[in-house]
Amino acid sequence: MVAVTSCAQAGPVLSPAAWCDGFERGRLGIAGRMEGVNLVRLRAAEARVAPSIAGTRAVSGVSLLGGYQEELERTRPDTGTAAIFLATASAVSVTYDLVAEVNGLLCVSTSTAQARRIAAAAADAQREMLAEARR
Repeated sequence: MVAVTSCAQAGPVLSPAAWCDGFERGRLGIAGRMEGVNLVRLRAAEARVAPSIAGTRAVSGVSLLGGYQEELERTRPDTGTAAIFLATASAVSVTYDLVAEVNGLLCVSTSTAQARRIAAAAADAQREMLAEARR
């Protein structure tokens, strides 16, 4: 479990249980995903993966993180799809530790193997996007 301590937007330090209180896996529609307490979760995750964008009026990755969250709520999430969402939203390198932290912020979970696959695929996608941008 991840204690929510790294994100000022998350407010006071909360235990994972308190942070995820009221989160019901698979019950959020698009409106519920992008408002209220869940929007706070998305913005907290954004502050971790794209710190230079968080809190600004710049176009952000909140909707991409919402897609990541939604994918991991599925009974059988596609780790490749989740990786693309996270890679595209992230301005920092995606690592296993980052995946675990973002999962905690978004109240979703994966197995260790799934988290490692997401991290590896996201890192590959980031390298490919960077190489493409340099062409």
